[in-house]
Amino acid sequence: MGKISVNLFLLVALVIMLFVLSGCSGTIQTPPSCSLYIVSNCVDCWGNVYVSGFPTGDYLIRWGAVTVENLPCGQVVSVCLIDEFGYVSRYYYATVTGPNTLIHGVAVSPG
Repeated sequence: MGKISVNLFLLVALVIMLFVLSGCSGTIQTPPSCSLYIVSNCVDCWGNVYVSGFPTGDYLIRWGAVTVENLPCGQVVSVCLIDEFGYVSRYYYATVTGPNTLIHGVAVSPG
């Protein structure tokens, strides 16, 4: 009977240890995400929005604004516009510091 109680004790101890250790892993936290608020403040500020070389799917209209979301906070990004004629704006750089980090005056100029 002694061997059975030792095995039972070890089994119970193992189950308790696994239960305790499984609760110690904690939850996985995703890094906070920030957004970029891009404002057109001129008649030539319009086109498809690109952030760090990738299209966002957003289109900035003249005198309008778009918000690009889900960017990692603290990241330096480049922003440009490309219009329907293939003209590329100059690149603007910003550090995304929180919700609605502002970039304004993104102009597309031919040539």
